[in-house]
Amino acid sequence: MKISYSFTKTPSVYHHLHQIKHSVSLFDNDDMIGDCNIEGLGIDNCFDNGLTCSLTISIDDDYQSKGYSRMLLKELVTKMKTNYPIRSDQMFFIDADASNGFWDHIGMKYNRYGYDYHGKRNLEGKGYEKVIILTELEKWIDKK
Repeated sequence: MKISYSFTKTPSVYHHLHQIKHSVSLFDNDDMIGDCNIEGLGIDNCFDNGLTCSLTISIDDDYQSKGYSRMLLKELVTKMKTNYPIRSDQMFFIDADASNGFWDHIGMKYNRYGYDYHGKRNLEGKGYEKVIILTELEKWIDKK
C-alpha cells in the first residue's frame, strides 16, 4: 500500500479567497482504492477563518473495514498539523451522511446549524449535517 498527499489552491468565486483542498490517496499497486479530503475556502489555508471545512472519505468496497480510513485520516491530519497552524477546536463538517454509520462511529455529532437550520446568520457549517472537532477526530485516529 502507498499513500500520497496533495494540496491544491484554486481561485474561487469569492474575490480574494481560494478553494483549498488537502487530499490523501491510498493505492494498492497503481490502483487508487481510497481517498480522504478536507476542503474549504481561504487565502493560504482553510483553517481558523470562520468558514466551513468539509471532510470526505471514500474506500473501495473490497477494502473497507480493514483500518484504511484510520490510516488515511491519520496521514491527512499529520500533514495539516505539520504544515499549517490549526487549532485543536477546528471543526470539520460532512454535508450528507451516506456512510452506513461510519461518521457516527468516529464520533461525529449532529450539527445544530445543519440542513434544518433556517436562521439568517451565515455560520460556520451552516447547512452541513454533522460535525467533529480536531481533538475528537484525533482521539478516534489514535484508538487501538
